Amino acid sequence: MAETDIGRGLHTMSLQTPDEEMKKIVLKVVKQCVGTEGVEPDYIRTEILPEFFRCFWQRRMALDRRNYRALVETTVELANKVSGAWCICMLSFTAWHCGGSVHANSWRACCTSQ
Repeated sequence: MAETDIGRGLHTMSLQTPDEEMKKIVLKVVKQCVGTEGVEPDYIRTEILPEFFRCFWQRRMALDRRNYRALVETTVELANKVSGAWCICMLSFTAWHCGGSVHANSWRACCTSQ
């Protein structure tokens, strides 16, 4: 699967679904795609991380007992691929700015100083 195919499949529309069961499925798909050989860390940093953290790392989602395990496992997979420092930066930035409103240019300035 080409990187552009992954990006299309994980577009904002799929990440913003209100359906809890669909969120679990999207998390599993993201985890599997990110763990696939050939998916470059730079692609994940620019195309997946901002939307992932904006759509999933919200207070309600993180506290939801049905989804938090999948959320943490997917975040760990992302951290393994792009580095833990990037994910920690994104988590702290997401928590600090508007309860989950991540803007690409703002977080990039924060996280590229790593």
